[in-house]
Amino acid sequence: MRGPSPLLRAAPGRVFAEPLRGLLLLAVFGLTAAAGVSEPLYLQHAGNAAFDQARADIQPGVNADDPNDVVRVVFPDSPFAKVASGLLRDLDHLPHLDATELSAGSITRELDTSATYGSVVSVGKRQQRVRLFAVDRPAQRLRAEGPTASTPGGVWLPSSVATALKLRVGTPVTLSITLPTAPGSPKSVTRSAQAPFAGAYAVDRHSASPVDPAGSVLWSDRHGQLPTDSLTGDNADLLVTDPATAVRLSAATQDQLQWVAQRRLLPHTTLGQATATVAAVKTFSDAVEVLPSAVSGPTPLRVMVLSGIAGLTGPAHDEVAATSGPMRSLALATAGLGLVALFGITALTVRRRRDELRHAAFLGISPFTLALHGAVECLVPMVVAATGAVLVGIAVSPQWGAAFTDGIRITAALCGGALALIAATTVVAAVVWSTPESVPSAARRGRAAVPAAIAAALGAVVISLYGDHGASVSSWLALLIPVVGLLAVGAIAGYVLVGAAQRASRCLPAGVPDSTRGRFAVRLALRRLAAGGLLVVLIVAGLTTAIGMLLFARTSTAATVRAVADRTAVSVGARTVVTIDGSALLDPTAPAARPSAQGHDPTPPSGSTLVWNTQVDTIDGVGSQQLVVISPRTFPAVASWGSGRELAAARAETATFVRGPGATARPIVPVLAIGLDHLRDGTTFASTVGFQPVIFTVVGHAALYPGLRFGLVTTSTSLFPRLGAYDPRLAPPHPLSATQYSGFGVSVWSRHGLGELRRQLGGIEIGSVSTAAQIEDSPVYRSARDAVDYRELLTACLVVLGAAGVILFVERTAASARVSELMLVVSGLRASGVLTARLLEIVGWVLAAVGAAVASVLVLSTFSSRLLEFGGGDPPPLYVHVSAHDLLSVALAACVGAAALLATISWTTRRRVALEAMRGE
Repeated sequence: MRGPSPLLRAAPGRVFAEPLRGLLLLAVFGLTAAAGVSEPLYLQHAGNAAFDQARADIQPGVNADDPNDVVRVVFPDSPFAKVASGLLRDLDHLPHLDATELSAGSITRELDTSATYGSVVSVGKRQQRVRLFAVDRPAQRLRAEGPTASTPGGVWLPSSVATALKLRVGTPVTLSITLPTAPGSPKSVTRSAQAPFAGAYAVDRHSASPVDPAGSVLWSDRHGQLPTDSLTGDNADLLVTDPATAVRLSAATQDQLQWVAQRRLLPHTTLGQATATVAAVKTFSDAVEVLPSAVSGPTPLRVMVLSGIAGLTGPAHDEVAATSGPMRSLALATAGLGLVALFGITALTVRRRRDELRHAAFLGISPFTLALHGAVECLVPMVVAATGAVLVGIAVSPQWGAAFTDGIRITAALCGGALALIAATTVVAAVVWSTPESVPSAARRGRAAVPAAIAAALGAVVISLYGDHGASVSSWLALLIPVVGLLAVGAIAGYVLVGAAQRASRCLPAGVPDSTRGRFAVRLALRRLAAGGLLVVLIVAGLTTAIGMLLFARTSTAATVRAVADRTAVSVGARTVVTIDGSALLDPTAPAARPSAQGHDPTPPSGSTLVWNTQVDTIDGVGSQQLVVISPRTFPAVASWGSGRELAAARAETATFVRGPGATARPIVPVLAIGLDHLRDGTTFASTVGFQPVIFTVVGHAALYPGLRFGLVTTSTSLFPRLGAYDPRLAPPHPLSATQYSGFGVSVWSRHGLGELRRQLGGIEIGSVSTAAQIEDSPVYRSARDAVDYRELLTACLVVLGAAGVILFVERTAASARVSELMLVVSGLRASGVLTARLLEIVGWVLAAVGAAVASVLVLSTFSSRLLEFGGGDPPPLYVHVSAHDLLSVALAACVGAAALLATISWTTRRRVALEAMRGE
């Protein structure tokens, strides 16, 4: 049997003979494979991060009413009964949950609060009110105080109850339950049962519930659902025992128990695993709902399945859905750019091998055979790049799952499409080059089609930017528009450069040029630029795209970061904002509220300021607006001012205001109007503040303000002295709160984190909490930051590919001009003059590319709200600013690119003519 042909066997090794092309293929395949792997893995990572954050936000004590990350089964029967044991067995089979926690509490009093009920534990004549409660392994669920015993069937009591009863370990205690003899009967009967005392446990002095031992949150989870005292209604002292003993005591005293079995999600559970748990819980719940005990009797005696896991997975899935569109668009754009780059590399390769293709056609080799050779030739870089992308994906996301499988599948499909593209390009080239008479006409048609393609590209960009009434474009268009626009403008710049060089060449005197290096180099460079034609256009277009995307990525990243910071500042105002019940809590010397009292701004904690707010009436057409009162001494240094122009203007306006009109008390209170264009400077209006009539006048405007989109701002020094006894800085009369008395809410704004601010405030009770971290971690802003990171990575790859492509193209062009340059040197012209001409030629390319790139980015920056906007366009608007530092970076990149091109040409001109003549042929 015949094996593969020698050409096919040698095809995989040809890429090693051209290291520059091999590295470029490796980079292109790596970019394409990364696009396939990254999107599903990123979405999996985003979903897991959102789910983990939701679990981290769960506070101890909230699971009683909303069992967030647990599955809880509530049932009235003994866990040893047939139905209950079946429920527990099914609960144990649910996936990704930890061990079952079993507990039970007395609910006899809660079933009928009007009936006579008593529950006491006694030793001799001493007795204390208690309620029966059961937990599995009570010795591990309680924080013991004093001696304990592992006596089977023992009971645990609070240390205060044990002390009152003078109990010792092992002492028999009697639980007595008093109940009506019959429902509605005034007569009652007391039933008792005994059990040995096993030990005393610690009780939280605030909630009167047992203290959780280290590593347990059982009692915190049941906060608000523990049995209550029959007289006070507060949490009762609990007689705690194991389930078997609780069943015995309940049966002997006829005290009804409500049983709860729950399992918690395991640590580090992924979103996919939690979703599987939700589905299993739904099936389990549907099966429970048809049980007779689940549909009859009082609610506390029904079988119920409760779980809040779906409430945690839902928002995480919503975030994945919100992120998937932009990220999928970016991944598709990345793959598309990789395939376009691959097409360009293949086109250059087949153009250089046109003689080889003609010779193959003469020998009768089929174009499809040549296409197979071309595809096999690229197998090595493709396999290496795809394997590397997969291994990086494994390192970044070690949790394998459906996302990883999807990444492998997408990568395989993209690699297959890339090989098909290489084969198709080779087939077309083989057919075209095998017909010599068709080559000139095809070249002329190609050259004629370039201006039409440029016009079509610019038209598509303009339509995309001006269409849809200014709406934001989709993510893939936001990436494609700059690339297409830069390519088109770069091509135009190339044509302009060629035209200018042709005009300058016609002005040169005829005859033999001066052999001095400078003049000769200028003449030779101009003639090469003039004769370059389409080659110069392609080189300038490639350089423009690389430099322009580098500049656009820098400016768009800065714009997105700036927009996130500014919008966070407008949303929350400072790094941490907490509300408290009156500023007098921070001022022990605050005088009592009375007409003659003089209030003053309290000294806030270090790095903090106080902000008061209320509602005031304004003019007709504007209506009631929020009035924010700032402390002029500390507010400017603590508030978040972002880095954008709107908040910078507000900061400057505030500085002028607190030093001028807002510095002292005046008969007419000055205010700044925030986002209220209808309130012009000098507008005066009256409103009632704290039962006092106050006249306000507008003295300045700002589009936005920290913590405020629309409203009014004034200072405490200008407003509060006019309020008399209703100055919110005064201590309110008991029992009114500061807000109830003065009508002002007050919050503490801080530059510190929440933990540090809590420490600074000491025992002052905190109301609501808002932090900049919460806003910045929202799905919209997190997605925007991730898109920026992805765009930067993609831009870096694009710049590298574009630069490498230009270098490869220049290397081929310089190689083809090798013979003519040698003839110039042989004719007596110095080799340094030839190299200087090449340098001037490169300078022309780079200058044209830099000018086109900067001009394009400046035009694109006017459409930044369409290309980069996120989150529905919250204020302030996103804008791109090209700074001097950005231009300096572009100049540096241009110098590096010029040096790389010069090094490439210099290296090419030093190669042997014979080697160049036979290379690849």
